[in-house]
Amino acid sequence: MREQSVTAAKERLKCMIHYENNILDEETMGYIRRDIGNVITKYVDVEPENIEIKVILKEYKKRELQCLNSTN
Repeated sequence: MREQSVTAAKERLKCMIHYENNILDEETMGYIRRDIGNVITKYVDVEPENIEIKVILKEYKKRELQCLNSTN
């Protein structure tokens, strides 16, 4: 039983790493964050360096969840 749990955990980790590495590279994410920050500063009186943007791709989360469920 323990060996099955270890194997399942390894498969989940491999799957998560695979999807994480294939979504968007850091350069592209930087462009997205900068562009969103520029739009925010048009409407809100805030300095760009005081804006923190976290991008969550719903499709990525859905695939990650499917990956986790498929190893059960």
